[in-house]
Amino acid sequence: MKHITDEILNVYILNSSSLKENKIEEIENHLSKCKDCEKYFNDLKSFYSDLNNLKSSNKNSYELNSFYPESDNNNVMSLAAQNDEKDQVGYKYFNTYATAEKLILIRAFKNNSLGDFNLYLICEDLEKIKNALVNVEGIEEDFVSDKEGLIKIKDHSFDKQMKINIHSPIARFEIDDFKLTEKSQELHCVLKSGMKLKMKSIDENIQSELEITTVFKLKKLKAIVFISPDFFKVFEIINKKFAFTTPPSEKFEIVIVEV
Repeated sequence: MKHITDEILNVYILNSSSLKENKIEEIENHLSKCKDCEKYFNDLKSFYSDLNNLKSSNKNSYELNSFYPESDNNNVMSLAAQNDEKDQVGYKYFNTYATAEKLILIRAFKNNSLGDFNLYLICEDLEKIKNALVNVEGIEEDFVSDKEGLIKIKDHSFDKQMKINIHSPIARFEIDDFKLTEKSQELHCVLKSGMKLKMKSIDENIQSELEITTVFKLKKLKAIVFISPDFFKVFEIINKKFAFTTPPSEKFEIVIVEV
């Protein structure tokens, strides 16, 4: 039996009025007979229901738990407009994680042959999941999402009941064709006002210091330095200061998170 394509199922759920009546009848007839497509259809409906319930928040850190603690569903899933088709080959839906208030969702997929995981962070506010710092219970490594909210995890075991903590950017600084000298250079935050970053280069090391207004009542901070979109390093900020080796490129980005 030929299954219904992802594209058609997404259209049927989101905009069935765009389909002709005979196509709708064909889909509904197939769903009544095919258990695999029916399960996939129900998963998609559940996903879009979760997505519609997402809320806005001024928080910067979130704890996520398994959203379906009793679920052992391993149906093949692919999220329209949430992942790359080529990258999704071989990955099966693993679990959904969410904050108690449904501020952020994570859809986790596993490649059973490789043991790798793809985590898709989903939020109403893209800035909260773009280049966010993510810590997974039981794993020492820091993970950082890309600009689409995707995290790729390799060489780590993953449990459905693990807690996941997300730390959203509170400041973002872009350095483009920026030549550092011993004289301090000042960068203004492109994400929020009220925070500046002063940097100077000493013996190929960049000494950085945050200038924070009283608007921010911050506790512990970390800096994520993106040498390239796929390569980053995480540094602890102590007394508003951190240092790192001069990047090979004059174009890079620094994101500040509260942990």
